[in-house]
Formats: sequence, C-alpha cells, structure tokens
Amino acid sequence: MKSYRKACQPIDPELQLGTCYSDLSWINKHYEKILEELIVRFPNLRTRRTKLSHFAEVSKNLQFFDAWKYFSDYHKKMWEEIKSEPLQKRTKKQVEKKIEYCDFESMVKKSQRLANTVLTNDPNAVKSDFKIYLMVQEAFFLSIYFDFPIRRDLGSCLLLRDDYQDNFKEDPNFECSYINMGLDKKNYVIKNGKKYLLCLNDFKNVKKHGGKVLVLGGRLARYLDWMISSNLNKTDSLLLNMKGKAMNRECFGKLFQKTNQKHTGIKSRNNDWRSSYVCHHVKKDPSLGNREKVANVMCNNVMTQLYHYEKDDE
Repeated sequence: MKSYRKACQPIDPELQLGTCYSDLSWINKHYEKILEELIVRFPNLRTRRTKLSHFAEVSKNLQFFDAWKYFSDYHKKMWEEIKSEPLQKRTKKQVEKKIEYCDFESMVKKSQRLANTVLTNDPNAVKSDFKIYLMVQEAFFLSIYFDFPIRRDLGSCLLLRDDYQDNFKEDPNFECSYINMGLDKKNYVIKNGKKYLLCLNDFKNVKKHGGKVLVLGGRLARYLDWMISSNLNKTDSLLLNMKGKAMNRECFGKLFQKTNQKHTGIKSRNNDWRSSYVCHHVKKDPSLGNREKVANVMCNNVMTQLYHYEKDDE
C-alpha cells in the first residue's frame, strides 16, 4: 500500500503533507492512478488480476464504492482477456516433473499392497516398528491424495483422539469450546462411527468456498485405525515426519516429492499431480457438472482450474 500511496503523492497535495497512513481515503480518489501503477508493475494479466482483487476487496470493505466499482469492472474485463489468450505451453521443467495419472495410480496400488500385506499377516507384531509405521502412513496419505488431491493441507492436519472427543461430548458448551480451541481455523481428522472425517478449515481458498469435510472410510479408515493403535504417534499431528516428529506443510511437500521419486523416478510436486488429476477426470467427462465435482474435491473452483482442463498435455 505504501508504494502505491507514494505514487499518488505528486497529484495529491494532502498526501505530500504526510497525512496519517491509516487514512486510506486516497484509494477512492486515485483509483485510476492505482490501476496505471498495477499495469506498469505487473505485465502478466493473471498476476495483475490477483493484485487488483486486493484493492477491490479493501474498497468494498471501506465502502469506497466508486473505487470498488472501477476495480470490479476492470477485474471482470481482465478475465475475458485471460480466457481469450492462447494457452501456454508447459515449460521444460514442468514437462520433466509431469506425472501421468496411470503412473500415480500404479504407485498408490503398490503402496497399498505393501501396507495390506503387513496388516493382514501379523498386524500386532510390527506395531512397534517405526519403518513399518511409515510404510502404512505412506499408503494412507497416497490413498487420500488419489481420491482427494488437495494441496499440502495434510501437513498441518491435527488428529483428534478418542479422549479429546469424549471431553467434547461431555461439554455443554461444545460449540464454544470448538471455537476457543481454534479448530474452526484448523485442519483436523475426527472419528465418526467406523469412518473418519477430514475437516479442512485452513486451505488456500477457504475464504471463497468455506470449510470442506471429506469422508475417509474403508481402506483409509483401516490404515488410520492401525496407525493410532500402534501408539507410535505421541503428537497431535495426523502425520509424522521421517524423524518421528510432528509434520508440517513444508516437510510434507518434500516428503511427497521424495515418495514420487522413489516409486516413479520423477520428483513431481503436489501441484503436478493435481494437474494430472484434473486433466484425466475432465477429459473423461467435460460436462460442467463433473467439472464442478472435480473442483469441489480439490478445494478449488471451476474457473481457477480452466487452464488445467485445457492445457496441452503433449
């Protein structure tokens, strides 16, 4: 904000006098100048549109209706320009890291077979072995990402155990306690009968789309039951890193890449898999209904994924 304010100073005597920085009324006076600065600073349309949306939101919240209308109209106009642009080819780096849907599916099935062998043969004898724990955990998170290709949100996910849930059930002020603990702004897994609920309240587009609840049943519930009963996870985190400590998003991103490299030889990132997931499912059924279904699973929206749907895969 300060840099844009400085850019408006030559045409506004009040700003030259150094008025209070908390006074943002200059936005409503100089919205045309602000747009000029955005055009100069951000030649890329998508980046400029993102920056412009911040000014539109501020103007709306502060009831600067002239500026809000001006920014909003230009925001819509830019989207039409973006849609009319020729699709961008993948860069060399993107091509190298691209992972096919069938390769990821094969990797997930292989990981599941290894975990199922352990759980079927002698599930109790190996619960103290951390290497076995990591193998089951790998099958667990790969299976989630095969069904629900979210970003790195599992890295910040909490595990609410039975004693935690029992305390909640006995609390007459359940909803207040839920908010006081900050769970309305966190990602967590909680048991619901024989299944688990993955509640996402902290992801990139939560402000636009609200929280998401994904149901983890069947194989996923079985893996998680085993992981909890092993008692190797002494933290509040759903996942553990390679050292047995609580996971975080940065660490999970690296783990995801290393896991892909181990199975496929390609150090693909989470977003590379998300792109392949979209292309696979939308090519099979390009209807708007299916596109909305895919976008909902990915905690995203249809318009944001437009370039994934239509991107040249060759």
